[in-house]
Amino acid sequence: MITRGKKRRFRAAFYHKFAARVNLMDFRLNSSQIYREQISSNFSS
Repeated sequence: MITRGKKRRFRAAFYHKFAARVNLMDFRLNSSQIYREQISSNFSS
């Protein structure tokens, strides 16, 4: 049971790290997209 809990904890940590990385990438993409939209709207107005 101890090894099973250890494996589950390791897997949870791995998933958490992976999800955090994906969220960071999404955040960067979204921020750059919003930045571009703001620039284009500023130029048009």
